[in-house]
Amino acid sequence: RPGGGGGGGGCGEGPAMQSPTGSTPPLVRSSSMLLTSAEEEEEEETGNAFNDFLEKLALAHKEEVKAMRRECAKRDQEIINLRAKLAKSGIRVSSARRSIKPIDVSLLRDEPDDDEQDTDKPTRVQALGSGGAPHKEKCSLQDLSEKRGFGQRVGWQRSLAQEVDYPLEGVILSAQGQAPRKKSSFHEAEIRSPRCLIIPGSTNKLLWDILGLMLICYDCLTIPFNQAFQPDSNVGTAVLDWIALLFWTCDMCQGFFVAYYEAGHVVTCHWRVARHYFLTWFIVDMTIVAPEWAMHVVNADGGGAREVNKLARTLRIFRILRLLRLLKMRKLLNLIADRIESEYTFILFNLVQLLCFVLVFNHVIACIWYLIARLSLDSEGTNWVMVAGVNGTGSPYLYATALHWSLTQFTPASMDISARNFFERLFSIVVLLFAMLVFSSIVASITASMTALRNLRGDEMRQFWLLRRYLRQRNVPKGLSSRIIKFLEHQMSVQNKMVQAGKVTILGALSEALQNELTHQMHSPHLVGHPFFSYLNRTMPAVMHRLCRLALSLQTYAERESLFNAGDEAKKMFFLKSGDMDYFTIDGEAVDPPVQPREWVSEMVLYTHWRHRGEFVANQESELISVHPEQFMSVMSIHPRPWLFAQQYAVKFINYLNSYDSHELLDMIRDDDFYQVSVDLSEDAMLRLGTVAFETNRFT
Repeated sequence: RPGGGGGGGGCGEGPAMQSPTGSTPPLVRSSSMLLTSAEEEEEEETGNAFNDFLEKLALAHKEEVKAMRRECAKRDQEIINLRAKLAKSGIRVSSARRSIKPIDVSLLRDEPDDDEQDTDKPTRVQALGSGGAPHKEKCSLQDLSEKRGFGQRVGWQRSLAQEVDYPLEGVILSAQGQAPRKKSSFHEAEIRSPRCLIIPGSTNKLLWDILGLMLICYDCLTIPFNQAFQPDSNVGTAVLDWIALLFWTCDMCQGFFVAYYEAGHVVTCHWRVARHYFLTWFIVDMTIVAPEWAMHVVNADGGGAREVNKLARTLRIFRILRLLRLLKMRKLLNLIADRIESEYTFILFNLVQLLCFVLVFNHVIACIWYLIARLSLDSEGTNWVMVAGVNGTGSPYLYATALHWSLTQFTPASMDISARNFFERLFSIVVLLFAMLVFSSIVASITASMTALRNLRGDEMRQFWLLRRYLRQRNVPKGLSSRIIKFLEHQMSVQNKMVQAGKVTILGALSEALQNELTHQMHSPHLVGHPFFSYLNRTMPAVMHRLCRLALSLQTYAERESLFNAGDEAKKMFFLKSGDMDYFTIDGEAVDPPVQPREWVSEMVLYTHWRHRGEFVANQESELISVHPEQFMSVMSIHPRPWLFAQQYAVKFINYLNSYDSHELLDMIRDDDFYQVSVDLSEDAMLRLGTVAFETNRFT
């Protein structure tokens, strides 16, 4: 405040502004304290504002959650109303789901209600993918882990390169572009063989050999009879002789073009084939065919000269050499026996062989027995024909009498004809010794064959008799009993027609490569309809061969037997090999069209954990090929190339499943576009990953 006097004002202000000690005036200290408290108040106000902002943000989030819940409830109500309208129109919900794409469902929810539906009620539903549902083309393991829904099996997420300290992915590049090496087999040898060579065991060669077998039987019957009884020739026998001569001449020529087996492999080299025939059958065939042609030439040019007739009779004796073709009969009979599938037919075939051998052998003995008597008649000696008084009765009666005597030598029967000179007595002794040493074993073989036939049918009949008693004593219903008996009858019929692998113990001596190839030939035709397995079979045959041996098994199901039910945990993937089966959804509707042979179900179990979405029932006795997931994964891991390919395919397959709502999925997928695109993209991704891994390792 300004002073009124001169010094009063100055003296009054001095003490107030300056302290005796010279420190900060009290007024200044008060201002500093006020400034500090203002900052604290400002900081407190800022904190309060931040807390208010957080509260408002939490409240807004809570309101947004409530709004989203109300929206979801509204959407659910719309879905309920839509289902009610579909049911009111006569359309089942499951049928409506499978008749539209997944993307169309969301669009349908926003459309206004339309009561005018012009859709007929289907009798059968369609499998997933048959309506052309979209699928994603690109995906990765990271996308898969972030996506909700089905996930990969743990085993598919491992890396072969991490298990061993080696960049295995680089091997893919070296494997790509190499032509698959094929193992040698009969069918491949047949394809690679030159056209001018004949493969042994082929159908045409078998038909030719059967015709030769018939001509050998004709020679066995006619040559002994003609040499002994010397009947008059006629047109029929002359024509048959010419046919036989031309056939064996052609057979000798084709011998230079028939391949042969050596050390289990088919030899198709021309000069080796010709050399082999020349050292084996050529001399025998030439010995048989040359006298025949010489005899026909002599008969055509000789006229009636005595020397020519004598030469012709001498050459006619050489016809006996045609019986040397009996050496080929054993091989021909073995070829025919190899084509027999039934064990019952095989035993019967062996029995017929033994009976035919007995008859033909007795036929030859009868002809020789009469030939000895005829030669003694020419020399005016005593013989059985003269003593029995049958001379001049005609060839048929003489042959029947000789055949009767021949049969009595092998049986306990007797007749009034016996040897009357030295040569006949000597021949009788030889025949008796032969019958004692050889024919007894033949009779034993015939008896054993008859016993085997009786036991083969008797054991089966006894087992079914015991089965009927077992079912009756336990009060099993007639319906179930008839199903059990019918199924077992079918099983026994199949087992009798097809030789089971357990009975062929010699298969254990096969190498692993041949076992793989054998199982591949049996099972691969039923798997290659699937694009994934078709790609393996085409580009990685070694993997496919091992897969067929280690991961597959054959299963048989009876009529009306259920393979799995809805809700069951899936254990295997199935391919229908034969029979008739239907797939029913949870709603009880059958998939249209029904499951066809070489079609598959429950593929999902190979890549993810899966529970069946329907029932799979056999309409008749059916055979299926099952694929085991663990063995499948193990086979795929034998090499980085199939492993990466299967990994990429698994990613795309699971993403395809996740593109559908869970209630829309079935155990079957019929989407050819998805399979083809997935296989192509998996191959591209496999090669791309292999290239990146190889380049990264080389750079490092």
